[in-house]
Amino acid sequence: MSLVPGKSPRKYMQDIEHYARSLPRITKALAAVDWRLARADVPPRKKTEILVHLVSDAVMKKLNSTYRHKPKATDVLSFSYLETATPLFAHEPVGEIYVSLDTAVRQAREWNTTLAEELAVLTAHGTLHIMGYDHEKSETEMKKMRRVEKQILVRAGLPVQGLTDR
Repeated sequence: MSLVPGKSPRKYMQDIEHYARSLPRITKALAAVDWRLARADVPPRKKTEILVHLVSDAVMKKLNSTYRHKPKATDVLSFSYLETATPLFAHEPVGEIYVSLDTAVRQAREWNTTLAEELAVLTAHGTLHIMGYDHEKSETEMKKMRRVEKQILVRAGLPVQGLTDR
């Protein structure tokens, strides 16, 4: 992670710890979302696990290049295991989210939010993609994802804009 002048590594760790403490609120807000609105093929599960990885821009660039054929870093990538033909066992995660910490730092400055809030926004956005929401499909899908993203952020007590509003 590249450091911003005037901000210590200790402050970054405090921001990440704050983000980790906010995850239960984000999880609760996401639990209220009906997956069937985006993915009718998802059977109900008692427990849903999604892995979240905080990575550098360099790692994100490799992932984005490999899986999306875009040779640049991005803020968040989601990989849904629900889209495979192989059924998942109940204990397996339904997907993974990769968040670029470098990009989150820049976006937090740009949008005048904390790093913890930006990480929460990116996590919520990535989770919606795993759930089947896709703002890149059509204007209708973008509006649907924007509405749900706003609901999640409000329920989680985050006074910030979602990615689809930016």
